Amino acid sequence: MKPFLTFIFFLLTNVFLFGQIRTTQEVKPLQFELLATSNLVTKWIEPLSIEKEVFSFAVKSKTTIHLQFRTKKSGKKISQWKNLELNSHRQTYDQYWVSELYFLSVETEGIQFRHLINKRPQSPIEINFISIPIGYASEKSIQSDSSTCACEQPAYFNREDWCPTNDCPEISNPAITSVTHLIVHHAASANTSSNWAGVVKSIWEFHVNVNGWDDIGYNWLVDPEGKIYQGRGDNVRGAHFCGTNSGTMGVCMLGNFQTQAPQDSALEMLTKLLAWKSCDVDITPTDSSFHSSSGLILNTISGHKQGCSTACPGDLFFPLFPELRLAVESYIADSCKTIFSNINNRNENLEISLFPNPAIDNITITSSQKFTFFIIDSKGIIIHPKTKKALNKINLDIDQFSEGVYFLYIKSGEQFSVEKFTVLRAN
Repeated sequence: MKPFLTFIFFLLTNVFLFGQIRTTQEVKPLQFELLATSNLVTKWIEPLSIEKEVFSFAVKSKTTIHLQFRTKKSGKKISQWKNLELNSHRQTYDQYWVSELYFLSVETEGIQFRHLINKRPQSPIEINFISIPIGYASEKSIQSDSSTCACEQPAYFNREDWCPTNDCPEISNPAITSVTHLIVHHAASANTSSNWAGVVKSIWEFHVNVNGWDDIGYNWLVDPEGKIYQGRGDNVRGAHFCGTNSGTMGVCMLGNFQTQAPQDSALEMLTKLLAWKSCDVDITPTDSSFHSSSGLILNTISGHKQGCSTACPGDLFFPLFPELRLAVESYIADSCKTIFSNINNRNENLEISLFPNPAIDNITITSSQKFTFFIIDSKGIIIHPKTKKALNKINLDIDQFSEGVYFLYIKSGEQFSVEKFTVLRAN
């Protein structure tokens, strides 16, 4: 058999931790065979066989490559060819071409690659298989840090929960950053898993042992069931925003939102997490501001694609961001221990009507009784002073109001009530 037809397999890395195995295989340029179809393909590569709950792979090369891959399972048809994409979280200091991390069925028995350019790659290709065995990681402890703001930090699983062998060290010299923007991602991973903690561990392996980073790139991760996992943690500069990470907190939603929208349980927990951090650093969820590291005007809550060339956080998730920002601001106003907490915000004896609500240009306030009012925003700042004349009906111009949640304080005689309304702005 010709040398280039022989697949040379060796393990560059073989880590046995609680039964976990991470392996690396190398494909040399001559191992791409020229078929009658004029395609250069590898032989079928078989990953090391173990009983696993989570299985993924990524490809690394010293030079730019243009590959597709397909997989096969026992007794089942071979999958369609799929493009191998460049890692969308690539940092400016990365020296290698690294693909995205692809999660596959645990039943996968082989993977094959083909080169899209009719000549062999210029350098060897390193294939990294990450297999999380059954029972490797499980969520045991749950905790919440104290918070100085009105919104409590949601409970989360710490690093020991997704790395029970304690071999996933935190970054030794973390760079602390003052957060001004909250960046939301999706993992582009599987949408179902029997072990989401194992998925988090897989991402750590990818970021550290394939990308060569100091730690997992995100500050926090949220699974489809609504559980939060600690990544780098609070106020530590991450590696998730194409090299412009200062001033950001990175949150990764586990799942692939190119194929389906996030589950309600995950969105609910994401809302609480973003509300806590917005409150903690005193930023308005519906605002936009200058992000000095990227040099861009960004929404306070932004998707990854707003600062980088990527589809992340997914075509079925990103259109929900206007609604997400309003939900975060509304959660701060409704559910946190704000100045509104001790106010009986609805007086049933006062018949108040606000229309339309949500509103865009103006809102009409009517009541069977004459009233005066003033308006505050979700931070408790008065943005419309108290009116002097009591009326039964007012048509209020809100064209100058920013998008967000507001509170209308109404007084009629000795009676007092608070009504909430939302202002929308075109994207």
